[in-house]
Amino acid sequence: MDNDEARALIEARLQQLRQLSYGQLRELDKERREVVAESGTTYQIVSYVLHDDKKHGHLRVSVAADDSGWRAYFPLVSDFIIAPDGSFIGE
Repeated sequence: MDNDEARALIEARLQQLRQLSYGQLRELDKERREVVAESGTTYQIVSYVLHDDKKHGHLRVSVAADDSGWRAYFPLVSDFIIAPDGSFIGE
């Protein structure tokens, strides 16, 4: 797996998810996509939203990538946290 290529796919998906509102993100659960990169490698891109313990608290939006090889056990992951007011935490 090409880590730079996988990171670019993760960042592209995170940018798409950043365009959604807090309310839209709350409705998401887990999504799996297969993406063929320019190199011809097929990546599994998994997006998921984790809720904190409060009813309307922060959301952690994560995207993981692997090439279905051994990296499936240790995928590359990146994420962001969004507050109920739509602001991004830690940025």
